[in-house]
Amino acid sequence: MFSWNDPIEKVAGIALKRAEFLREQGYKTVGDLLLRSPLRFIDRSDSGSLDKLNPPPKGEVTAVGRVQSMGEKGYGRKKRLIVHIGDGKGFLMGVWFTRYSHLKERFKPDAEVAFSGKVTIFDGPQMVHPQVNFLGAGKPIANATGLMPIYPSGKEWVQVGLDRRSWQGLVKRLLQDWDGEGVYPPESVIKSEKLLPLKEAVEKLHTPDTFEENEMAIKSLKFAELFYHQLLMTALRRRRRRGEGPEINRGREKTADFISSLPFQFSDSQSVVLSEIETDFFSGIPMYRLLQGEVGSGKTVVAFMIAAIAADSGYQTAIMAPTELLARQHYRNALEWCLPAGIKPVLITAARDREELDKARFMAATGEANLIIGTHALFQEKIEFRKLGLVVIDEQQRFGVRQRARLVGKGDRPHVLLMTATPIPRS
Repeated sequence: MFSWNDPIEKVAGIALKRAEFLREQGYKTVGDLLLRSPLRFIDRSDSGSLDKLNPPPKGEVTAVGRVQSMGEKGYGRKKRLIVHIGDGKGFLMGVWFTRYSHLKERFKPDAEVAFSGKVTIFDGPQMVHPQVNFLGAGKPIANATGLMPIYPSGKEWVQVGLDRRSWQGLVKRLLQDWDGEGVYPPESVIKSEKLLPLKEAVEKLHTPDTFEENEMAIKSLKFAELFYHQLLMTALRRRRRRGEGPEINRGREKTADFISSLPFQFSDSQSVVLSEIETDFFSGIPMYRLLQGEVGSGKTVVAFMIAAIAADSGYQTAIMAPTELLARQHYRNALEWCLPAGIKPVLITAARDREELDKARFMAATGEANLIIGTHALFQEKIEFRKLGLVVIDEQQRFGVRQRARLVGKGDRPHVLLMTATPIPRS
């Protein structure tokens, strides 16, 4: 039996290569694997076998079968791709007139696929430009009807043998061998909030009978995350009041140079915010603040300013953004505003060239870089900081509690600034 906090290496089928890859993606325990939810579901409850598609059902359906044949017909503007799938009882033809070149190499003989769309009759049942999900090859098609989970997948996942079908098998084994215990609100909270028990919530996350069951499972698990987020925040507040954080004092060189490099002056609101943050810095108690402002209101400049103050005191700053695009935007602004002030920025994202990424990691670990900007890659195990004193998390609502905690944990009680453009309800 598996427990929630067992390491992923304990699971049969997760060898060293897969374990290293999964850990890089943030999956360290059985619980992490169980919470990797399906991207979507294929609803097979109304489709059944392919022989039931003639006469065609009303509305859109999803049909599953194996590739029997594929080929192109016609010439010029009449050229089209035709794929026949079958399930031993009937056949369905998929037809594409344009933009199908990327599909041809994926329609392997006997590959199991799902076509979703509206069925019409033309030399038998057909779908024109159906949505396609590639499910696998070489195994019998399941007779079960209902919701079929489709998990996120990509080239890098397939390379380590974790395609969608492999992941389905892994989840099935985990659900069978997991002891059903884990981090979850107490029974009194479950009853008062009408939540699903943890075991049932996880099962319905992956194998619901209806979409409503899946929605209830997601609601229960989200509540549990928020519940422990509040407990964590309370514990952190108590810890901060008892402990000491980095004592950051405004220096002269980098801070003054940064201010002079800006083509504008701070607004009154920015000045007030900076004054309050500096008070926290000087107190020696770890700061934990939320900065809320509309897009374009100048939150990033505030983050760069306090990063300059931290750099003057010998501390590094990490700025984490939820997307590659936003991280690169911050990095470009840092090159323009921070670099002239002697604040060396580096960019750490999973999409960067390996040589550039290794160089950025080295500069962060040695302290050569004092402003480290990145995406989720920042809280991976391989990323180290020499003297992390300030963590800034942009669009904080798009990160999980554990993700934020893992980045903060790379420093010795660093100051934390959460930034968001989303109004936070006072409830």
